[in-house]
Amino acid sequence: MNTDVMQSDINLGQIVTGVALSYIDFRLPELQWGESQPLLADWLTRFSERASVKETVFT
Repeated sequence: MNTDVMQSDINLGQIVTGVALSYIDFRLPELQWGESQPLLADWLTRFSERASVKETVFT
């Protein structure tokens, strides 16, 4: 996603998007949404590297 909102400093939209996508990966891995949305999957990979995200990962 190449929008200003997704590239700016962390904001509520990014948090909500990251949590939602991570939850889909956690509960519905068979959807493999990242294959059809590679830019969004790349964004989630970068977002997931944040310490605050690592500390609150779904288990």
